[in-house]
Amino acid sequence: MNKFSRSIYLIALSLLLGVTAIQPLQARSNKQVLSRSTHKALTKIEAYNEQQHYQQAVDALISLQQKLKNKAYDQAITQQYLAYAYWNLGNNSKAEHYARKALDSQRLPKQAAQSLRYYLGQMLFHNYQFEASIALFKQYQDHAKQPNSEVDYLLAMGCYYLSDLEKAQQYLNQAFQLEKEIPVNWYQLQLNIYLESKNYAVAETVIQKLLSQSPQKVEWWKLLTQLYLAQDKYNKALASLSLAYQSKEIPNEDLQQLLYLFNHNELPAKAARLLNQAIQTQQLSDSYRNFKLLSQLWEMAKEKQKAIQALKTAIEKNPNSSDYLQLGLLYLQTDNRQQAIQALQMVTRIELEYKEQQQQLDYYLGLLHR
Repeated sequence: MNKFSRSIYLIALSLLLGVTAIQPLQARSNKQVLSRSTHKALTKIEAYNEQQHYQQAVDALISLQQKLKNKAYDQAITQQYLAYAYWNLGNNSKAEHYARKALDSQRLPKQAAQSLRYYLGQMLFHNYQFEASIALFKQYQDHAKQPNSEVDYLLAMGCYYLSDLEKAQQYLNQAFQLEKEIPVNWYQLQLNIYLESKNYAVAETVIQKLLSQSPQKVEWWKLLTQLYLAQDKYNKALASLSLAYQSKEIPNEDLQQLLYLFNHNELPAKAARLLNQAIQTQQLSDSYRNFKLLSQLWEMAKEKQKAIQALKTAIEKNPNSSDYLQLGLLYLQTDNRQQAIQALQMVTRIELEYKEQQQQLDYYLGLLHR
């Protein structure tokens, strides 16, 4: 499983920054107080943020910062405001620049610094800067009064993307211990860690938990199917994929896999019925290829008449000597000598695809004329 498919199979990263306008926390401290002029300016700038006039907020903050050269605390708070303002504008590089300056100053109130670490860690994570993101989240946990389960989960995700599966599992276990109700995407991450570690037995228990929460969710049954296929348990894979679509229409890619599993488990009749239904309902096209496959499945199921009908339809769509020869053999097997002769004679009217066919044709025609 590649890193790109993981990010589609595990979490929608856009949810991490699902805030249209981030407002900075009020700067409060028993030891440090904003000057009256800075407080007045920031109050006006907050009004810009509330009206979503973010560029005006940035311009006003830059102008304010230039007046605060000798006010370290006021500067740190202004840099914090600038970080959030640039986030709201979508300028992540500038947002990171001012966030780091504010944090490096060590002048921010503890709660404000924690909030800034969290948002900066999220932004870096969203931009696939996982090592930098992990460093910020570790700082967050170091400064927290008590561990934050969501931060542990993000640490696990970062380690997972960096292929440090042991660390990822460690952080995820910590997150699990802090929550009574586990979100589904946490189970998804746990599942992928076990799958990449080839710990299939434990992975199966995770999927069973997902199914117990949402038995109607097709994705979990499909994951279970893939897990069984990875272990060559084709009969269980067939059962799980069949259960996924008990009362639902099967997408084409899953239909093809289901056909394969029926056939692999030596259930060609079920595969043929499924394929025939898909063609009749136009879920699959009535193409030559599908009718040829249908004929082969019916033949494997020892349903010769149905195999003949499907093959005749395939020939109508693409007349060729190989299929006429096969049709002749099917007629022979069902004691339809006249139809067998007619089908085999058609072979001579079409350019032969293989030299061996001429020998086969002569042999079978000789048998029919004895």
